[in-house]
Amino acid sequence: GSNVSPVVVPDTDEFNLEPNLKGMPANSAGLFKRIDDTEPLSLSSFYLVEKEGEYFVGRVQQQDQGGQTVVTVIPASHSNGFNSFKSTRDAIVAQLAK
Repeated sequence: GSNVSPVVVPDTDEFNLEPNLKGMPANSAGLFKRIDDTEPLSLSSFYLVEKEGEYFVGRVQQQDQGGQTVVTVIPASHSNGFNSFKSTRDAIVAQLAK
């Protein structure tokens, strides 16, 4: 097992997270803004995505597949990266503000 403490996301609209999150861009301050499920996603932004209790930061690409939106999460940083994975819109918690 890893000794990384689990990420706790505050309930506030804006929050800071540790910059060592998987996929976090190198020069990021780790400030996130919570978004809701209806917010349009931007290809140029980075998002905080939850997967099986872990959090990842990456760009997201959306595709419509049979009336369902499939989201692909792509790591922002490969030095602290992860493999791209498929997700759902409601797993996207917040947008990286800076």
